[in-house]
Amino acid sequence: MYKKLLAVAVASSVAVPAMALTAYDDGTDKLTIGGRVGVQSKTMDGDTELNNDSARINFGFEHKFSEDLTGFAMAEWGINAIDQYDEGSKKDLFSNRLGNIGVAHSTYGKVTAGKQWSVYYDIAGWTDMYAIGGGTSMGIYDGYSTDGGVNGTGRADDAISYRASVGGLNVGLQYQMRGTSGSDIDGTDQLVMDRAWERTGGGQAALSYDFDSGLSVGYTYSQTSFEQRENAHAQSAGIKFDTEQMYLAATYGKFKNHTNATLANRKPIGDEGSTGYVPTGHFDKKSTGIELFGQYNLQSVAGLSFYAGLNQLKVDEQHDGSDSDGKLDTKSLGALYRVGPMQLAAEYTVDDSKKHDGTSDADNYMTLQARYYF
Repeated sequence: MYKKLLAVAVASSVAVPAMALTAYDDGTDKLTIGGRVGVQSKTMDGDTELNNDSARINFGFEHKFSEDLTGFAMAEWGINAIDQYDEGSKKDLFSNRLGNIGVAHSTYGKVTAGKQWSVYYDIAGWTDMYAIGGGTSMGIYDGYSTDGGVNGTGRADDAISYRASVGGLNVGLQYQMRGTSGSDIDGTDQLVMDRAWERTGGGQAALSYDFDSGLSVGYTYSQTSFEQRENAHAQSAGIKFDTEQMYLAATYGKFKNHTNATLANRKPIGDEGSTGYVPTGHFDKKSTGIELFGQYNLQSVAGLSFYAGLNQLKVDEQHDGSDSDGKLDTKSLGALYRVGPMQLAAEYTVDDSKKHDGTSDADNYMTLQARYYF
């Protein structure tokens, strides 16, 4: 069960090969080093740009206290492998992605403390399997930070989690500690004030069941409380069918004060994929999301897969309670080839997203990707 829990925590996917170099292992202590370097080119409206493809490096540590009890730690940093700039300033070479410590018992489950993949992602992430895009409609990366850390739905900050599995039943619980952006919510700079936050706490729960046939069903709920801000709510239900040749998944979510659908595909945010947004203090009062994903692995050509998916996030009420026609709406087709430590992919996305007034300035785009895992 420990290996199963570890796999869930790392959020392994169909599209991403799990690789890590074992640098040291004496049967009691173990050190692994992993990560990836990649680039992607995005062509939109006749223009092509080359960007960093979420390069990263991680270190994993394990110590066996007994046959049943293992201690572990994980640290991961994003790498700005290609020079990128934000408002005229060069981005930092390294950025924090993960940092946690915990213990895992073969019978009683696993406890993790620190910055980690959330238990919300254990279910909502079932459709976040694209080689390049995706993951924009289940509230995973929404909130005051681009990695979902503040609201605890992506790579959660300041979190303590518990995961356990009994037979096919999987349970996850998470609590998020108090935190602050360090900015004055009552200040005079409107941009700073909009992005400022003070979290008083947050909680999450996830429940899923894996059938022997490869079918899984699950549900997850998240609530985050803030000082002088509306509390954020996110809930998602999912179903998936996973076999060696085929992967099919669907997720459905409902959100309050958690998403910003009409900005979610307006400004690239680099390490979080091909779409993203600059966080502000104005979130959709109510929104509804759906994601679909399917992948077929060719048996005749080893390593070659084709996939398709839908991401749709509709605004039911704007932050001021008014009606909206805004939505994020993308459909993607992709091809993926894995050979050894390398991954090559091509993805074409049709973007039908709309602003609150129903108008659209979205463009379709083509993205090519090359990655090397280590």
